[in-house]
Amino acid sequence: MIKKQITENFDTMGIKIKPKDIVANPTKDKIFTVFMTLGQLRDAKLIDWSPLKYQRGYLANQKFKQGIATTILSDKSYAEIPPLHFRMYPKKKDQMNSKYQSKKILVECMDGLQRGQTSITELFHAKFKMKGIIRGLKGEQINVDGMNLDKFSKKYPEIFKRRYEELQITIKIYFDITDEQAQELFSKILNNTNVINTQIIRAANSSVLADIIRAHVRLGDSPLHHNGVLKLIGSCEVKRLKMFTYALKPDDTREYSYVNFDNGALVQEEAVASMLGFFTQQQYSSGVLDKLYSHKDYKDEFPAFKEWKKIIEGYDKIVTSSKRLGKEKLTKWQLINIFNLYVALTENQCKITSATQFMKEILTVWYEETTRKSTDGSKGQFALDQNKTGKDGIMKTLKTLEDVIMKDKKRFSIVIQDKKRNHKQTDVEQALRNQDYKCPCGNNLHIDDIVGGHGIMYKYGGETNLANAVAIHNECNKDDHFKDTA
Repeated sequence: MIKKQITENFDTMGIKIKPKDIVANPTKDKIFTVFMTLGQLRDAKLIDWSPLKYQRGYLANQKFKQGIATTILSDKSYAEIPPLHFRMYPKKKDQMNSKYQSKKILVECMDGLQRGQTSITELFHAKFKMKGIIRGLKGEQINVDGMNLDKFSKKYPEIFKRRYEELQITIKIYFDITDEQAQELFSKILNNTNVINTQIIRAANSSVLADIIRAHVRLGDSPLHHNGVLKLIGSCEVKRLKMFTYALKPDDTREYSYVNFDNGALVQEEAVASMLGFFTQQQYSSGVLDKLYSHKDYKDEFPAFKEWKKIIEGYDKIVTSSKRLGKEKLTKWQLINIFNLYVALTENQCKITSATQFMKEILTVWYEETTRKSTDGSKGQFALDQNKTGKDGIMKTLKTLEDVIMKDKKRFSIVIQDKKRNHKQTDVEQALRNQDYKCPCGNNLHIDDIVGGHGIMYKYGGETNLANAVAIHNECNKDDHFKDTA
């Protein structure tokens, strides 16, 4: 019955597949294998090739494309494209494409997005150029330098027909499976076929915590958000972090403005996950992150979201405060460790008064430490570069950074804020008497009209005590017309 449905779906897609050519998995009810030619795949309709939410997106570089082209045109019988994994729906489904336009689909690519897109689209683009020599059908040498597959097909139609249009590839079909099953399969498929980091496996998670992490990195133009804000499950509203701003290069890869990350992996999301792990657990190892993703309290809402939002958005302003962050962009571990430092400072009543100055001096220290030679003649390694995921390693990193900063807080634009934010009423009344019942604006001030202000503003390190207390009109206090530097 399912084979018949799959056959009918393929027919709707413009592909002729017979039920006897569909191989069922002997141990799994909804998994099937079919063999299609590249020609059929290229002409197929109703396939969604846009990245799924837990996929990296289409990031194939020139080297990868060249490898696929060589595999396709090779005269070696053992050279083949690895299987593609498709999720097939029992009937047409409404889907949003990468440009957020509605369309109907029957199939979405769960795994093999890069090799599938490369084979049927990218190799035919005018900007793609092949390199080297291939062997023809009679063993002759053919120079393909500068050709794309479109030019090749016109110049060598018989070779193109034999090696492209008739080249069979393996397609794994997962028929009518749930979203949860698709995410689990995605993880297992990748884990068995690719060398990947644990974050890519965890990225298949559909909890609100995983969505928050993804949104901080990926959130762009979409009907799902307005003015840069995406409303998620519960009360969580996430802004995309500016530190992950990027520009598309000619080869469609991303060049990030503030961070030096591998474009082909989910390192950005791993960094945000690591920061969240530190924020909640004071650790950011893979085990800690796995527990966070699977935490039952984080499935529908992230309890500490308001505090996290304030910290991560404040840190984002620090990272993006300068267009040039030293000689190089921040690496993953630099980004994470500076975040740890920022959290530690905020938890100890420290206020950064100039984000630009803070980052400039932090990176100056980093370059001094990494270029300084130790007594044995080797270069030192500053804590910002170290991958120390355990609690002891993190604390050692923070101690190294804090020792440098606290010796010269002014250099790093750091002030220590009083734990108390508001003056005692008795201190405000005493200040009123000391001021002879005059507001700093010069007008009379009645005891019923006063609020407690700071002579040296609180945000610049002004203490909350009698010596720094000012009796002031409420409106005057809002004007902040006092000296604002400590």
